[in-house]
This record gives sequence, C-alpha cells and structure tokens, in this order.
Amino acid sequence: NEAEAIGEWGGLVILGRAPINRCRNAATPAPLNCDNVVEGVSNPDAVYGGVIADDNSGSLRYMVLKHSGFALAPGNELNGISLAGVGSGTTMDYVQVHNSSDDGIEFFGGTVNAKHLVLTGNDDDSLDTDNGLASNIQYVVVKQRDLSGDNMVEASSVAGVTPASNAKVSNFTFIGNATGNAFRLNTGTVGTYVNGVVNNLSECFRWEESAGNGTAG
Repeated sequence: NEAEAIGEWGGLVILGRAPINRCRNAATPAPLNCDNVVEGVSNPDAVYGGVIADDNSGSLRYMVLKHSGFALAPGNELNGISLAGVGSGTTMDYVQVHNSSDDGIEFFGGTVNAKHLVLTGNDDDSLDTDNGLASNIQYVVVKQRDLSGDNMVEASSVAGVTPASNAKVSNFTFIGNATGNAFRLNTGTVGTYVNGVVNNLSECFRWEESAGNGTAG
C-alpha cells in the first residue's frame, strides 16, 4: 500500500559550511572552525559546519520526498531531509516530506531559511531544530498520521553552549493525532513562534527544565 509505505530508503542529506555550535572537537570554540560528522551517515568524511553564514548548497524547490528514513543504530537515524550546516545562500521553497520513519526535516545548525513546507505522516518530529540553527521557517503545514508522530517541532541543542538554537517559525498550521506536542523545547534553545494554528495535540508547549526563553504569538 503506497499510501502507508514508510522507511523504504534512507533520505536526503545536505552538508554545508555555515556555523554550527556542536563541534566534534570539544576544544574547538563554536562557531569558529567548528565542524561535525552528520547523524545517520556511517562515513566519517560526511562533515558539516564552518564560518560561511551565506554558504550556498543550491536550490530545493517544488520537491516531494516520500517513504524515507533509516536507522543505522539507536539514536543515529536518517530523516526525510537532513540539513547540516546549510547556509542562507541556499533556497528551500515548496517542499513536502511524506511518511518518513524518523523526522520530516532536521536542521543541524546552519542559517538556511525555508518556506512553504508540507510535512505529512512522519513518525518522529516533523521539524527538528538543533546544533545552533539560526533560521526563519515560514508557511508550514504539518499533519500527523493516526497513532504515529511525536512533536510537531522539537527544538534543542547542547546545554550551556552558545549560540543557542534560535529558529523563528511563523505562519503555520499543525494538525496532530492527539498524542504528541506542538512544541517541545529542549536543552540549549530559544526561539520565536508566531501566527499559527495548533489542533488535536496532547500539549501545545512542553518546556524542558533547561530550555531558554522563547516567545510565542
């Protein structure tokens, strides 16, 4: 059944040279000369991060990505789309991720802006923002499958490391399955969430103890 197919292949991974805050060398100060190996890929050369905030990884426009997601090991999974250290020179517009067995889109740091996103039927988080992401994400529609899906947005980073993850999400519609959270704000994150509608979720905001201050409107 194609409509229910999920986790049939890996996913799309894009590696850029924009700043991140989680370095593979703990002695390296973020964001200067800070890089890391991306989650979900076994190749140690799959490195992302750098100092080029406006790094250009090309253009993703009018794309539908379906039935992806793969776990190499517990906690080391491929998402529908993984954007790792992707810079603001990259274009991401009119993109749908459908039925990923992990997150719909995970942003590992970087500065890429994204708009007109449709995230449907993804098993874990629909949007996952971490590792010092500093981006604007707008015009987002999320719909979970029945009895599947966790947070609409999970925002996190390493506790005590600066800069914190700080995404601005605006103009969104979130339709849940009555079991997950609209926003789970975890360690090392702040953020702004503006002009949205949230329906049929267990909780709207779930604040972890070490989350930073965010704003919602």
